[in-house]
Amino acid sequence: MMLLRSIFRRARRATAALAALTVGCQGCHKPEPPAPINMATRHPVATNHGVVGVEGVAAFGTLTPPELERLRAAKVFWGHQSVGRDLMGGTRALGFPFETVTGPGDYARVVRGEAAIADNRDPERKIRSFRELFLNRNIGSAVEVAAFKFCWIDFNSDTDLDALEQHYAQAVDEAHRRFPAVRFFHVTPPLTSDEVRENRIRLAFGQRLRNRYAGQAIVYDLAELQSTHDDGSRCVRDGGAVLCDEYRSDEGHFNDQGAQRAARAFLFAIARSLTP
Repeated sequence: MMLLRSIFRRARRATAALAALTVGCQGCHKPEPPAPINMATRHPVATNHGVVGVEGVAAFGTLTPPELERLRAAKVFWGHQSVGRDLMGGTRALGFPFETVTGPGDYARVVRGEAAIADNRDPERKIRSFRELFLNRNIGSAVEVAAFKFCWIDFNSDTDLDALEQHYAQAVDEAHRRFPAVRFFHVTPPLTSDEVRENRIRLAFGQRLRNRYAGQAIVYDLAELQSTHDDGSRCVRDGGAVLCDEYRSDEGHFNDQGAQRAARAFLFAIARSLTP
C-alpha cells in the first residue's frame, strides 16, 4: 500500500511538471519560504475563536482541572480519513479515545465519536458525506462540538478553491441553522513532505479557512503543526512548507511522535471551542 501511494505521488508530480512546461505555468510564482514563527509573541487562544497552531502543543498542558473535566465529558463528532486517523491514535495515547459512530444513538455509549468521511480525492463528496452523517443521520442532535477535515490527497492543480470554499461554507451554515448549539471548529488541510506545488494549494485553502472563520470559531491549523517545530523554525523544501521529517511515517502521514504532538493541539482546540 505504501509503495502504491509512493508511485501515485511520483506520477502526480511528473504530470504537474509536464503541465507546467506545456502551458508555461500560467499564474504561477515562487513565493518566499515560510518565515520562522516568533514563539515569544505567539500566545495561545484564550476564547472560543481564533487560530490554534504550534503554540497549542504546549498550551494543552496549561488547561485547568475544570477545563480538562469539561473536555473529557464533551460530546464530539470528528469526520476524517487517514491523517485524521493518525490524530485519533494520538488522542488515545493521551487518554482521550474516540470511538466510531454512525448515528446519534451511539452517543449513549460514546463520548467522543469519529467517522470516515468518503472519499479521498473527492472533496466535494466529503462535504456530502458530512451532510449525510451530521444532518441526514442526525448526529448533530447528539453532540456539542464538531469538525471534519479534508486530506492532502484532495487537492491538486485542478482544485477549484472558490467552489470548494463556497460548498464547505454552505454545509457548515446549514449545520449551524439545524443545530445552533453545536460549536464547529475548522481544520486546515494537511501537507506532505514532498509535494511542494500541491502543498501551496493546500495552504491557500487553509488561509481561506483562517480568514473566514477565525473571528467567530476555532481554526485548528494542522498544516502549521506539521511544518513547524516547537521553537518556531519551519520545515522547508524547495522554498515551500512541508511535513517535517521527524513527525512523519511516510510522505503524508504522522508517526507516533507527530500524532501525539498534533493531538495535544487538537484537544486544546476542542477545549477552546467549549469556552463560553
